[in-house]
Amino acid sequence: MRELNRHRIAICATASHKFKSCNAALRVWLRTLNASLFAELDRVRQTLTRRIRELAERHATPLSALADEVEALSAKVGEHLKRMGVSFI
Repeated sequence: MRELNRHRIAICATASHKFKSCNAALRVWLRTLNASLFAELDRVRQTLTRRIRELAERHATPLSALADEVEALSAKVGEHLKRMGVSFI
């Protein structure tokens, strides 16, 4: 019985040591994974922010203002074409 207890204690000590070793490796892996995830999230956040700014700049001018500008430029081009002698049916 004593020998059995001694083996049981030895097995528990070995298992405890292995668990600590695996636990330390797991903590290192989790830290690395965490850092990689945060880096990827930051990259995605920056990309989305840049894209939102581009879209905001593109759509900053209201459609009515763009339509007015197109109308004015069309009239200007029409005048130039008339002076050049070009006519459309």
